Amino acid sequence: DSYQAQVQAAWQKSWNQTQSLLQNLRFRERGPLKSWRPETMADAIHAVLKEGLSLSQAARKYDIPYPTFVLYANRVHNLLGPSAEPGDLRPKGRGRPQRILLGSWPEEQIKVVIRAVVFRDTS
Repeated sequence: DSYQAQVQAAWQKSWNQTQSLLQNLRFRERGPLKSWRPETMADAIHAVLKEGLSLSQAARKYDIPYPTFVLYANRVHNLLGPSAEPGDLRPKGRGRPQRILLGSWPEEQIKVVIRAVVFRDTS
């Protein structure tokens, strides 16, 4: 084996080890894919609408990743359409005031929309 071949083999080996380490890191950080169930997502959205929790509080309480929860909350909000009596913007400690899921909608409508968005059930 030439010296160059040995060097190349050693480098290849360390490269492969580093790659597999990085790959494990990359996937470990994100946690299990989809750690929440549709039932919990529905409960969380309900909590924002009915119990007045903020989006981040509900996401934490029901253990749903915040960005995911915001996606679903936005979809529900857009499908619900304008509220019967618009809620005021809810100022938060810092950052922008919460604009979505404030207001009141008929319980039946809320249920239908949550079913459509979260459970993808359009019956």
